[in-house]
Amino acid sequence: SDVLCGGHGQCHPVQGVCTCFYNPQDGAWSADTNCTECAAGYWGLTCTEECPGGSCNPCSGHGTCDEGQSGTGECSCDVHWTGPSCLACEMGWYSLQCDAACPQAAPFEGAPGPLICAGRGLCDDGLLGSGRCLCETSPFTGMWGGE
Repeated sequence: SDVLCGGHGQCHPVQGVCTCFYNPQDGAWSADTNCTECAAGYWGLTCTEECPGGSCNPCSGHGTCDEGQSGTGECSCDVHWTGPSCLACEMGWYSLQCDAACPQAAPFEGAPGPLICAGRGLCDDGLLGSGRCLCETSPFTGMWGGE
């Protein structure tokens, strides 16, 4: 009976195997749980919401989606990745894998941590960034050149 399939699929009359619903109206349910839990990459009470990045590649492959019926659909991004679907590098990181750090200088006393570009410019960071420092030029903070 369909009750055996959690009410979210149909039971094969001979084999007794559930065929779970997997569509926008009825939700995407997992056959591994006899249609009682959301399929991978889906969340919400009715399993109709896809994780950011899509159900085939939740969190763009760079994080973990809070999926399932009690999930929020939010991504917890891997280290150095950020954004709602983990598609961007954190500030100060660059390369297609967000695994290269921008140049840093040792922190001065009282600083919260190392200073990117010695605190005197911006790093060309991100997926397509070069990692080079774009130095600021200001009469108030001094004129900085080079990299």
